[in-house]
This record gives sequence, structure tokens and C-alpha cells, in this order.
Amino acid sequence: MDRCDNDAGYSPSNCRWTTSKENNRNRRDTRRLSAFGETKTLIEWSEDPRCPVSIHALRLRLDRRGWPAEKAITTPKMKSRSSFV
Repeated sequence: MDRCDNDAGYSPSNCRWTTSKENNRNRRDTRRLSAFGETKTLIEWSEDPRCPVSIHALRLRLDRRGWPAEKAITTPKMKSRSSFV
């Protein structure tokens, strides 16, 4: 069970049954990213069929390279190790 809104208390209207996976993704410190009119966690974006790279490469592109979200999500991995991201 987890809270729908982490800033609100535990009450029947703010609680729901979830899996462990869903509960872990609903943490206060979970990073969310908006692209294509959708907002998902980074791990959810890395699992999306539009994203051909790992979560590690996605984080690198966003944090170190400063790529825009949609480019980071959809650009295929390059063959050369130096062009990895």
C-alpha cells in the first residue's frame, strides 16, 4: 500500500494497493521527466519502446550532456565508444 500524494497523510482517499515496483517508483526523490506530452520516471522512460538506450545512458545524456528530454530518449546508441551518448 502507498499514498497517492506523498505530501498528504494516510487516509482511505489517499491510499491505494500497489506492487513493490510501483511503490518504489512513487518515492519523493524519484526523478520524473516530461516528453511527448507524458511524464514518467527515468526508469519508465528507459523501459519505453521509444528509448533505445539504458537508464545509465539516459541519465548521462540529461545530466552531463544537457540534452533535451525527447532527444535523450529517442537517439539511438552510437557504435563508437566515444560517441556512446
